[in-house]
Amino acid sequence: MINKRDLMLLGAAAFTNTFAIKAMAQPAGYPQRPVRVVVASGPGGASDVMARTFQRSLDKASPHPMVVQNMPGGGTSIGAREIALADPDGHHMLMMHEGVISAAAQGIFQPGMSGLTSVASTGRDVYSVVVHAASPYATLGDLIAAAKRGNIRTSVNIGGLNHMTSLIVADAGGVSFRPVQTGSGADSVRSVLGKQTDVIFTVPSDVTSYVASGDMRILAVLDEKRSPFAPNVPTAAEAGFPAVSRLTHMWWMPKGTPTDRIAWMESKLKAAMSDPAVVESLKSRMIDAVFMPGADMDRYVEATNRKMDDFVKRFNLKQ
Repeated sequence: MINKRDLMLLGAAAFTNTFAIKAMAQPAGYPQRPVRVVVASGPGGASDVMARTFQRSLDKASPHPMVVQNMPGGGTSIGAREIALADPDGHHMLMMHEGVISAAAQGIFQPGMSGLTSVASTGRDVYSVVVHAASPYATLGDLIAAAKRGNIRTSVNIGGLNHMTSLIVADAGGVSFRPVQTGSGADSVRSVLGKQTDVIFTVPSDVTSYVASGDMRILAVLDEKRSPFAPNVPTAAEAGFPAVSRLTHMWWMPKGTPTDRIAWMESKLKAAMSDPAVVESLKSRMIDAVFMPGADMDRYVEATNRKMDDFVKRFNLKQ
């Protein structure tokens, strides 16, 4: 039986725990100014749209606005380095995907992943094989067969994740593609639309509107199973070329950022996942609304880094 003294002690403990949780959720005096979010790619791409979608939601929860800054170049290394070397005070964030891990594995991004701390991830895309609607290639098999006969030009950001993905698919098909440097995801899409290149390896969210308008066609998705957003599109494995490549929308802060500030930002990103505007944006862009807290993201980044290291060594991609 619990006596009055025990109830008082339990009440005091509950008050203390509640106070501690609130203190962790809202660090004193933070944020003191706008939080700068660097997107290590150009405007209009999947990462840029994701950052600006969450920007609108986070602005409601913060006394200061979030400022999104595009810093493309170097296979995401320029933007990633900007944040890795920034003041670790919680007012600087990087919003990007596995391209950062790829750049680190290739030696392009220094100081590498050790310069960043995971905050959270807010959605997952799967890469796909996309061509112009007027392309003579109706299936991934057609594209691979054409690559065996001659040059197939693919839009890439050399050293970036779409370049790595093109190598993964080429390896599965026993062929080579001719990479054409086009820059950001949005620039690569424009190059296929303008028929300067034959194929792009990108996420459905980059081409949703063009597929809907009939200007582009998805040949295959690079996952173990079909996408619920495109159930009629086969996987690469179904076409006979098992290849997997995903894009996870991840947020980092500089190494050494106070843990209470990281925890506060993680909680706000998680809360934003329930914002109707964010929910609708993710759905409309065919992004799987999967939230990953910082601790889980750490483990995912470590596992992905090992895979990227192996891939870089195998294809001699170290810079």
